[in-house]
Amino acid sequence: KKKLTKKKKKCTSEGRSLMSLDSYTFQSSVRKIANLKTIPNGELLDNYVRAFFIPETEFVQWVKENQNKYTKDQIYSLLNLAGTMMNKKVLKDVQAAVRSVLERTPS
Repeated sequence: KKKLTKKKKKCTSEGRSLMSLDSYTFQSSVRKIANLKTIPNGELLDNYVRAFFIPETEFVQWVKENQNKYTKDQIYSLLNLAGTMMNKKVLKDVQAAVRSVLERTPS
């Protein structure tokens, strides 16, 4: 099983905006090609991309609300990338809180 996550060094505001645009463009194109009104589970992609925009103070709550929608690897990848925008102390606190939440959840 291949992992589709990439290791990035920094998440910028411009990069997050481009991800949002990519998501919209991808879903719009698939809807046209497949003649669909909505993409099945497209809200999962939208929700994941939106998570890059949430304030660090709300990240743990997002994890609690969404831990059953995404794998632990996906959540940790999101945290690692979004965490590049956090200061080191805040990132450590958020990582510890996220670990605590995810350790209580089966894989």
